[in-house]
Amino acid sequence: MFVIIFIIISILGIADAGYLVSRHYQKKQLFCPFNHDCTKVTESKWANVLGVRNDTLGLLFYSLALVGILSSIFSQSIADIFYGYISIVSGGAFF
Repeated sequence: MFVIIFIIISILGIADAGYLVSRHYQKKQLFCPFNHDCTKVTESKWANVLGVRNDTLGLLFYSLALVGILSSIFSQSIADIFYGYISIVSGGAFF
């Protein structure tokens, strides 16, 4: 059950981050509910880490998470390594 939830969350994360990345590079307005200006957040000086945009980092993270969880289904040794790395990366992203 954990694996299915993880796959679903990874796919939703890829869709969300992919939307943000595509809108940024196409220079199109984001859909933002309640008539707010989301570009204040996505284009602010805090919208990147070490010169890499947060939405791009999110897309990379969720893509690697999906590849990792799918790979771990077929190999227990990959699963052990993947769970260790995803714990470290997720903890770092949290802070």
